[in-house]
Amino acid sequence: MMATFSAAAIQSGFVDIAEDFHISVQRASYLTSLFIVVLGAAPLFWRPLGQTYGRRPIFLISLIGSLINAVQFVLFFFLGLETRHVPGQATLGKSGYFTFRRIDPTPIRPVDFIAPLGLITRCNVVIAAVSYSTAFLWGSVTTTFEIPQIFPETYGFNNQQVGLQYIGIILGTLIGEFAGGFFSDQWMWRRQRRGRKTEPEYRLWLSYFGYLLVICGVVVFFVQIAKSGTEWNITPIIGAAIAAVGNQIVTTIMITYAVDCYPSESAAIGVFITFIRQTLGFIGPFWIPEMLQNTGYYASCGIITASLVAVSIIPTMILQARGHKWRE
Repeated sequence: MMATFSAAAIQSGFVDIAEDFHISVQRASYLTSLFIVVLGAAPLFWRPLGQTYGRRPIFLISLIGSLINAVQFVLFFFLGLETRHVPGQATLGKSGYFTFRRIDPTPIRPVDFIAPLGLITRCNVVIAAVSYSTAFLWGSVTTTFEIPQIFPETYGFNNQQVGLQYIGIILGTLIGEFAGGFFSDQWMWRRQRRGRKTEPEYRLWLSYFGYLLVICGVVVFFVQIAKSGTEWNITPIIGAAIAAVGNQIVTTIMITYAVDCYPSESAAIGVFITFIRQTLGFIGPFWIPEMLQNTGYYASCGIITASLVAVSIIPTMILQARGHKWRE
């Protein structure tokens, strides 16, 4: 949370930043775009270090530099155990609280820093990553970036008023997180209790609800902005919240599916999916404002819907049909 605070904190002030530096609001938004791409690439650097020296010391290092995280640093130092384990070696156990040593004697090679990108050859992981990343682009990045660009110009909002609009997205994300995890597990357990084999592809049925919610939410967001004129109402924020629910459901389903396909590569899968997601999220703010300006809100809704159908829904259908063969 604190890692992205600097990026999120300035979103409400894009207009002021643009005025101070005599640039467009869109160019001011690139400050946050930079955070997005760094968050996508950074795990490629940290993963080999965590594999070699343990996840605990790397996590403790990441907590240094923030007053709030300093409290977490102290607590985790005394209460957090090392979770990295090399097969064939004894676990550190409680002795690892005050000792820091190399866990994996295998030398770090340059190729280890890009090893997760090798998952590009796994169709199950690639389709899950791209389908989810597209939903993330429209259901999360688009709404969070367009609110500080559209609302001050359309409704004359100040920084505080813009910041309050994110309450809807926060609530939607929380609802989607709990709903996605709960119903996903119930969905799989229900099939297992009936004595039927729970293939990972069975979980994908729930992803369609997420995709549809993203489409519905984004359409409501832009259509209601177009209809509102210069008078603000809460309906666009309700749309953004609905899109956030859908995005979080897709997040849970697709990442869990990819890990279910290759459990032994769960860490690499997390890094790979994060890289794809953040890369698409980084690119979006460079062209989405132009799309909205040149085609209008209504036509943009059609483009967004078509892209989600073509890049998310249809590939997920193919994944359901062929995924079990690709895993073999």
